Amino acid sequence: MFDITAEIARIYAGMVTRPPKKVMKDLPSVRSESNIPYLEDRQKGHFIDVFWSVESMRPMPTIVFFNGGSFFHGNRSSSDSICQALAQRGFAVINADFRDISGDIGIVDELKDVLAMLNWMNFNRGRFGFDLDRCYVMGTSYGALMATWFSLLCNSRRINNAMGIKAPWTTIKGIGLISGMTDTHRNAARMVIVRDAIEKIGRTNKELADSLVLESNHELRFLPRVYQITSDSDRAKPDVMKLHRLLDTNKVENDVMVFEEKESLTRGFVSKNPALPESVRSISAMLRFLDRHVSDAVDDREETS
Repeated sequence: MFDITAEIARIYAGMVTRPPKKVMKDLPSVRSESNIPYLEDRQKGHFIDVFWSVESMRPMPTIVFFNGGSFFHGNRSSSDSICQALAQRGFAVINADFRDISGDIGIVDELKDVLAMLNWMNFNRGRFGFDLDRCYVMGTSYGALMATWFSLLCNSRRINNAMGIKAPWTTIKGIGLISGMTDTHRNAARMVIVRDAIEKIGRTNKELADSLVLESNHELRFLPRVYQITSDSDRAKPDVMKLHRLLDTNKVENDVMVFEEKESLTRGFVSKNPALPESVRSISAMLRFLDRHVSDAVDDREETS
């Protein structure tokens, strides 16, 4: 049985202190630390970046962000801009990562990675000012699937029980998905790899495999409120709308913002260019939807900008 508490001894590398640095000249209030190992093995995928605002009161509501390359070629740098934009609004933001699917690494290993990262967050909550009682998860493209699994790990018990692990100590308060690719039945080449990995699990652990397919996870009702962003020209729109219907069926509070057809609003446009007017508007709407405390913070910042 995998006991996540046993991972604590492997976290010390992430406790190394590094001086904070500015991340952008036009965002003077935002600081970051990059390439922080959350496990001492220092394997690719076991590093994260943290962004925060020096103008915010601590502890800060915290967002775990999964980038669009999740599962295949995780590239945290592709999410720098959106993480900076969220930090500027008063959040501590973890630009998350985990190992890619490969011959030796499967989904179970990746789920253990994100649980180890959660432990790292707990041990470093004072250092970075994480408020883990107001913890949110976001993901773009394929990162949306891990964001959803991560939330199920924290808020329900089915995946945990199937893996034979203890339930995490925190719950997720809201989920934001940008152009989310969450339909494991999709025939896109990358999703086929994910589906094959799930089917491989099913040969020895059918309960776990079933719990990773959102349509067959009967504990979706334990998810917090979910906000999705897409556009008419977004290849992820069918996944977004399918998840919307599934959440409605399970009586999960959720909403979708769909932008009309426009050349610039391709898949993941919000994370790729958070300065677009559509991106600013959709991020503000997402944060307002997720939590009242967040809404107040967003309103305060917009009134003073």
